[in-house]
Amino acid sequence: MKIKVCGLRNPENINELGALDPDYMGFIFYRQSPRFVADLQAKTLAILPKNIYKTGVFVNEDAEEIIRLISAYNFDAIQLHGSESPEFCNLFIGKVTVIRAFGIDENFDFGLLSD
Repeated sequence: MKIKVCGLRNPENINELGALDPDYMGFIFYRQSPRFVADLQAKTLAILPKNIYKTGVFVNEDAEEIIRLISAYNFDAIQLHGSESPEFCNLFIGKVTVIRAFGIDENFDFGLLSD
């Protein structure tokens, strides 16, 4: 089992949680989210233990912006929550770990998972 904690914004909370050694820590770069990181400083993430996967969370973001933020924050992983296609997700394979999230309801097409 892997543990991922997401939605962190406060540097003090980020440091305290880092001491608990989760597998992943997620930072939301979606402006409509109440947990949007807005002014997160890269130095806050730089002091986290190397074994924690620093993860940028995005919703239908532009590929160039994702690449810029991967570089700025030295992300190990990205989590994509929008309508990103398999081709879009593949743009990041080899650069970072890619996590593709899906909202599931009674109308969900599970055939999307085979791509």
